[in-house]
Amino acid sequence: MKKIVISSYLFSLVALSMFVYTTFFSGVKELQTQGIYWFIISLVCLLLPEINKLKLKDVEVEFKEKLEKVEKQLVELEDEFFKHLATLKKEDDSLPKEYIEKRNRHWDNFERYVQSLDTEKRFQVQKSISLYYLEEYNISVKELKERLVCLGYYKGRIDDDFTEDLAEALTEFQRLNNMRHIDGVFGPLTYEKMTQKLQDKIAKESKKD
Repeated sequence: MKKIVISSYLFSLVALSMFVYTTFFSGVKELQTQGIYWFIISLVCLLLPEINKLKLKDVEVEFKEKLEKVEKQLVELEDEFFKHLATLKKEDDSLPKEYIEKRNRHWDNFERYVQSLDTEKRFQVQKSISLYYLEEYNISVKELKERLVCLGYYKGRIDDDFTEDLAEALTEFQRLNNMRHIDGVFGPLTYEKMTQKLQDKIAKESKKD
């Protein structure tokens, strides 16, 4: 940025010199009429760094406003999304080891079943099971999308439609967080992992402040 500013000022000085020479010292009528153009060029080069600074400042302000808006939305929606986590963990802690192993085998088989389906049928299964658990935890599809946006896994439209790109985002979240079951379904284990990641993000942002 510094080099650009220096170059702009130097070129402005050169253009101003050309303006003075052509207007007052050249004695050539054709060159004298071009003096005004050199003056305009000099003025533009002089103002260009300031214009760029203003533009950069606007971008910084806009970025900061968007970041603050996202953080505000995260705080506002935090309680509702995390509300059922304590109950879920309490239930898990009270489950016998045999039941947990049985549940894991069930989800292992379910994952293999999902992977065996064609794309359309797989999505319908992902959608129906995810909607069941979302209703169970009183979480909307829109809220789920907002959480995945905050975590950097979803880039689609923020609405209440359970779409294929949402299922893909859930699959990517499960894969990149080394979850045992990668099936693109929003179930209890994915819910627990997502809330953990969101809490980690909030804690990290709080330390920065």
